[in-house]
Amino acid sequence: MQHKLAIVIPAYKAKYLSETLDSIASQTDKRFCVYIGDDCSPEKIDNIVSQYKDKFNYVYQHFDTNLGGKDLVAQWERCIAMTQGEEWIWLFSDDDYMDSTCVEAFYNEIGKGNVNTDLFRFNLNIKNNKEIKEAPVFPRVVTPQYLFQNKMNGKCPVFAVEYIFSRKIYEQQGNFQNFDLAWHSDIATWMKFGINGIVTIPKSKVTWRNSGDNITTQKDDKLNKRKWLAAVDFFVWVKKFFRDNNIKLNLYTDITFIRTLHGTTKILQKQYCIENANAFLGNGLRKTIILMTIRTYNFIVSILK
Repeated sequence: MQHKLAIVIPAYKAKYLSETLDSIASQTDKRFCVYIGDDCSPEKIDNIVSQYKDKFNYVYQHFDTNLGGKDLVAQWERCIAMTQGEEWIWLFSDDDYMDSTCVEAFYNEIGKGNVNTDLFRFNLNIKNNKEIKEAPVFPRVVTPQYLFQNKMNGKCPVFAVEYIFSRKIYEQQGNFQNFDLAWHSDIATWMKFGINGIVTIPKSKVTWRNSGDNITTQKDDKLNKRKWLAAVDFFVWVKKFFRDNNIKLNLYTDITFIRTLHGTTKILQKQYCIENANAFLGNGLRKTIILMTIRTYNFIVSILK
C-alpha cells in the first residue's frame, strides 16, 4: 500500500547516516517510504542502508555520477524523481535526525482537514558537537515575509530538513529555487512554496547537526565569493518575488542587503562586493543612494571599532 509521505535522503556522507536512519526507524507511525539517492559516494552507503531492510520501507539507488558536487539542487531533484507519486515530500539529509513522533505528528496535522497549506515545518534543535540547543520556536502559522525577515535578522535558522511540502506545490512552482551551492535555495523555496502560509507542527522536532562538513560552516576565499554571488542572486529573486506577490518590503530588503554586504566585506574586498552587487542595486538614483549608504555605513562602523 502506498502511503502519502515520501522521505527523501540525498546521501553522500556515511559518518552520521546510521543515526539518521535510526531516527526514521524509531518513528511511531510507519506510513512512509524512504528514498535514498547515493550521489556516487566513495563510502559504503549501501552497506549502511541494507541494515534497515526489515525496519522500514525504502528504495535505494546508487547514481553513477556525482551531481551534488556540481549542482546540489539538481541532486535533490534527482532524488525526488525516485519517488512514486506520494502526496507529500520530506527532503531530509544524511546527518540530521528527527524525533520519533514526527511522522505521527504530521499525519495528525493533515488529518485535521482544516489547514489550507502546501508547506509544513517542525521546530528545530541545533547540535554542536555534543551540545544541543533549542532554536527559536516559530508561531503556529507564518508568512514568507516573516520567514525572510527573521532569517535575515538572525532570529531563526532556516534549513531544508524541517520542511514537508506537497507534490502539488513542488510541480506548480517549478521545483526548487536554484542558486549556486544551493546557497539560500532552501529559504527561497520555502517562501514560494509557503505563499498560502507555512504551518508549524507543534511539539515534535528535527535536530540539525552543525557537523563542520556542511557548506554553511565551510569558509575559504573562493567559496566565499561563490556564496556572495549566490546571495546577490537571492536578493534579486526576493525583490521580484515580493513585487509579484504585492508584498511591500522594498526598504527592509534594501537595508538587509546593505547589512549583508557589510558582513561580506569583512572577508572579501569591498570593491569586489560593490561591483558584483549591480544586479541587485539596479541603475540610476536608487543605485547611487544605496551605494552611498553602504559606504557611509562602512565608514561609521570602522570609526566605532
